[in-house]
Amino acid sequence: MARRTKLDDIDRKILAYLQEKPSASQSEIARKVGISQPAVGVRIKKLIKMGILERYVGIPIHKFNLRLAMIGVKTRDPGSLMRKFEKCPRLVFMAKAIGAHQLILHFVGSCDRTLQNLIEERLSTDSNVLDFDVSLADTPDSVTLMPIKIPSEYQEIAPCGAYCSKCQKYLSGRCLGCPASIHRREVKPYDDDMVRLFLA
Repeated sequence: MARRTKLDDIDRKILAYLQEKPSASQSEIARKVGISQPAVGVRIKKLIKMGILERYVGIPIHKFNLRLAMIGVKTRDPGSLMRKFEKCPRLVFMAKAIGAHQLILHFVGSCDRTLQNLIEERLSTDSNVLDFDVSLADTPDSVTLMPIKIPSEYQEIAPCGAYCSKCQKYLSGRCLGCPASIHRREVKPYDDDMVRLFLA
Protein backbone atom coordinates (compact mmCIF):
# COMPACT_ATOMS: atom_id res chain seq x y z
CA MET A 1 0.00 0.00 0.00
CA ALA A 2 1.39 3.41 -1.01
CA ARG A 3 2.22 5.79 1.80
CA ARG A 4 0.32 9.07 1.69
CA THR A 5 2.41 12.20 1.74
CA LYS A 6 1.06 14.77 4.15
CA LEU A 7 0.86 18.47 3.39
CA ASP A 8 2.89 20.76 5.60
CA ASP A 9 2.41 24.48 6.26
CA ILE A 10 4.58 25.48 3.27
CA ASP A 11 2.53 23.27 0.91
CA ARG A 12 -0.65 24.88 2.23
CA LYS A 13 0.78 28.38 1.76
CA ILE A 14 1.75 27.54 -1.84
CA LEU A 15 -1.72 26.18 -2.58
CA ALA A 16 -3.41 29.17 -0.94
CA TYR A 17 -1.30 31.63 -2.94
CA LEU A 18 -1.93 29.78 -6.22
CA GLN A 19 -5.65 29.82 -5.47
CA GLU A 20 -5.44 33.59 -4.99
CA LYS A 21 -3.13 34.14 -7.97
CA PRO A 22 -3.06 31.14 -10.38
CA SER A 23 -0.58 32.78 -12.77
CA ALA A 24 2.08 33.37 -10.07
CA SER A 25 5.63 32.44 -11.05
CA GLN A 26 7.75 30.15 -8.89
CA SER A 27 9.95 33.12 -7.94
CA GLU A 28 6.90 35.08 -6.81
CA ILE A 29 5.65 32.12 -4.75
CA ALA A 30 9.12 31.72 -3.22
CA ARG A 31 9.13 35.35 -2.05
CA LYS A 32 5.61 34.99 -0.67
CA VAL A 33 6.18 31.79 1.33
CA GLY A 34 9.83 32.39 2.27
CA ILE A 35 11.67 29.53 0.56
CA SER A 36 13.94 29.32 -2.52
CA GLN A 37 12.58 29.15 -6.06
CA PRO A 38 14.03 25.64 -6.67
CA ALA A 39 12.34 24.44 -3.46
CA VAL A 40 9.02 25.82 -4.75
CA GLY A 41 9.54 23.92 -8.02
CA VAL A 42 10.14 20.67 -6.15
CA ARG A 43 7.04 21.18 -4.00
CA ILE A 44 4.83 22.04 -6.99
CA LYS A 45 6.00 18.88 -8.79
CA LYS A 46 5.19 16.88 -5.64
CA LEU A 47 1.71 18.44 -5.37
CA ILE A 48 1.02 17.68 -9.04
CA LYS A 49 2.25 14.09 -8.64
CA MET A 50 -0.02 13.68 -5.59
CA GLY A 51 -2.97 14.84 -7.69
CA ILE A 52 -3.62 17.81 -5.41
CA LEU A 53 -2.59 20.49 -7.90
CA GLU A 54 -3.25 20.91 -11.61
CA ARG A 55 -2.41 23.86 -13.77
CA TYR A 56 -4.46 24.77 -16.79
CA VAL A 57 -5.12 27.77 -18.96
CA GLY A 58 -8.42 29.56 -18.51
CA ILE A 59 -10.16 32.92 -18.73
CA PRO A 60 -10.42 34.82 -15.40
CA ILE A 61 -14.18 35.40 -15.59
CA HIS A 62 -14.23 37.79 -12.63
CA LYS A 63 -12.49 40.41 -14.82
CA PHE A 64 -15.12 40.52 -17.56
CA ASN A 65 -18.35 41.40 -15.75
CA LEU A 66 -20.15 38.35 -17.11
CA ARG A 67 -23.46 36.98 -15.86
CA LEU A 68 -23.78 33.47 -14.46
CA ALA A 69 -26.79 31.14 -14.76
CA MET A 70 -26.87 28.32 -12.21
CA ILE A 71 -29.41 25.71 -13.27
CA GLY A 72 -30.66 22.64 -11.44
CA VAL A 73 -32.32 20.22 -13.87
CA LYS A 74 -34.79 17.40 -13.24
CA THR A 75 -34.22 14.99 -16.09
CA ARG A 76 -34.88 11.39 -17.01
CA ASP A 77 -31.52 11.20 -18.82
CA PRO A 78 -28.66 13.31 -17.37
CA GLY A 79 -26.14 11.69 -19.72
CA SER A 80 -27.99 12.90 -22.81
CA LEU A 81 -27.98 16.50 -21.58
CA MET A 82 -24.32 16.26 -20.58
CA ARG A 83 -23.41 15.15 -24.11
CA LYS A 84 -25.55 17.94 -25.56
CA PHE A 85 -23.83 20.73 -23.62
CA GLU A 86 -20.29 19.36 -23.08
CA LYS A 87 -18.81 21.49 -25.89
CA CYS A 88 -20.96 24.57 -25.32
CA PRO A 89 -18.63 27.60 -25.16
CA ARG A 90 -20.79 29.15 -22.42
CA LEU A 91 -20.70 26.11 -20.10
CA VAL A 92 -18.33 26.50 -17.12
CA PHE A 93 -19.53 23.70 -14.82
CA MET A 94 -21.59 20.53 -15.19
CA ALA A 95 -22.18 17.66 -12.75
CA LYS A 96 -24.64 14.87 -12.08
CA ALA A 97 -26.47 15.36 -8.79
CA ILE A 98 -28.59 13.45 -6.28
CA GLY A 99 -31.69 15.02 -4.76
CA ALA A 100 -34.17 17.49 -6.21
CA HIS A 101 -32.11 17.74 -9.41
CA GLN A 102 -30.21 15.15 -11.40
CA LEU A 103 -27.96 17.64 -13.18
CA ILE A 104 -26.33 20.98 -12.26
CA LEU A 105 -25.28 23.33 -15.07
CA HIS A 106 -23.51 26.70 -14.88
CA PHE A 107 -23.38 28.93 -17.97
CA VAL A 108 -21.86 32.40 -18.48
CA GLY A 109 -22.92 35.15 -20.86
CA SER A 110 -22.52 38.89 -21.25
CA CYS A 111 -26.13 39.58 -20.21
CA ASP A 112 -29.28 37.95 -18.86
CA ARG A 113 -30.88 37.97 -22.34
CA THR A 114 -28.11 35.76 -23.72
CA LEU A 115 -28.60 33.27 -20.91
CA GLN A 116 -32.39 33.44 -21.19
CA ASN A 117 -32.20 32.60 -24.92
CA LEU A 118 -29.95 29.62 -24.22
CA ILE A 119 -32.33 28.34 -21.53
CA GLU A 120 -35.49 28.87 -23.59
CA GLU A 121 -34.16 27.49 -26.87
CA ARG A 122 -31.85 24.68 -25.79
CA LEU A 123 -32.98 23.54 -22.33
CA SER A 124 -36.73 24.07 -21.92
CA THR A 125 -37.47 22.54 -25.34
CA ASP A 126 -35.52 19.32 -24.62
CA SER A 127 -37.82 16.31 -24.13
CA ASN A 128 -35.47 14.88 -21.47
CA VAL A 129 -35.99 17.93 -19.23
CA LEU A 130 -38.83 17.45 -16.74
CA ASP A 131 -38.30 20.70 -14.83
CA PHE A 132 -35.51 23.10 -13.87
CA ASP A 133 -34.69 25.94 -11.49
CA VAL A 134 -32.58 28.91 -12.53
CA SER A 135 -30.66 31.47 -10.49
CA LEU A 136 -28.88 34.35 -12.23
CA ALA A 137 -25.92 36.07 -10.60
CA ASP A 138 -22.86 38.18 -11.23
CA THR A 139 -19.69 36.16 -11.66
CA PRO A 140 -17.60 35.97 -8.47
CA ASP A 141 -15.15 38.72 -7.52
CA SER A 142 -12.55 36.12 -6.59
CA VAL A 143 -10.22 34.52 -9.13
CA THR A 144 -12.18 31.88 -11.03
CA LEU A 145 -10.78 30.45 -14.24
CA MET A 146 -13.21 29.44 -16.95
CA PRO A 147 -12.05 26.73 -19.35
CA ILE A 148 -11.37 28.11 -22.82
CA LYS A 149 -13.67 26.54 -25.40
CA ILE A 150 -12.88 28.59 -28.48
CA PRO A 151 -13.51 26.39 -31.53
CA SER A 152 -10.72 25.85 -34.03
CA GLU A 153 -13.33 26.16 -36.79
CA TYR A 154 -16.77 27.72 -36.70
CA GLN A 155 -19.56 25.38 -37.79
CA GLU A 156 -23.02 25.69 -39.34
CA ILE A 157 -24.47 23.75 -36.41
CA ALA A 158 -23.73 24.80 -32.81
CA PRO A 159 -22.07 22.18 -30.54
CA CYS A 160 -25.44 21.55 -28.82
CA GLY A 161 -27.10 20.80 -32.17
CA ALA A 162 -28.82 24.18 -32.64
CA TYR A 163 -29.26 25.72 -36.08
CA CYS A 164 -28.96 29.46 -35.46
CA SER A 165 -30.02 30.15 -39.06
CA LYS A 166 -33.42 28.52 -38.36
CA CYS A 167 -34.03 30.02 -34.90
CA GLN A 168 -36.75 32.70 -34.72
CA LYS A 169 -34.94 34.61 -31.96
CA TYR A 170 -31.79 34.72 -34.06
CA LEU A 171 -33.66 35.70 -37.24
CA SER A 172 -35.52 38.50 -35.42
CA GLY A 173 -32.27 39.88 -33.94
CA ARG A 174 -33.11 38.97 -30.32
CA CYS A 175 -30.25 36.45 -30.17
CA LEU A 176 -26.66 36.91 -31.33
CA GLY A 177 -26.15 33.23 -32.14
CA CYS A 178 -23.85 30.64 -30.65
CA PRO A 179 -20.23 31.80 -30.24
CA ALA A 180 -19.10 28.55 -31.92
CA SER A 181 -21.37 29.02 -34.96
CA ILE A 182 -20.59 30.67 -38.30
CA HIS A 183 -23.79 32.66 -37.71
CA ARG A 184 -22.35 34.41 -34.65
CA ARG A 185 -23.14 38.12 -34.92
CA GLU A 186 -20.57 40.76 -34.04
CA VAL A 187 -21.28 42.62 -30.83
CA LYS A 188 -21.15 46.42 -30.76
CA PRO A 189 -20.70 48.53 -28.80
CA TYR A 190 -18.72 46.32 -26.43
CA ASP A 191 -15.26 46.24 -24.97
CA ASP A 192 -12.70 45.14 -27.52
CA ASP A 193 -11.49 42.25 -25.41
CA MET A 194 -11.90 38.84 -26.98
CA VAL A 195 -13.78 37.29 -24.09
CA ARG A 196 -16.69 39.73 -24.15
CA LEU A 197 -16.99 39.42 -27.92
CA PHE A 198 -16.81 35.65 -27.76
CA LEU A 199 -19.35 35.15 -24.98
CA ALA A 200 -21.87 37.90 -25.72
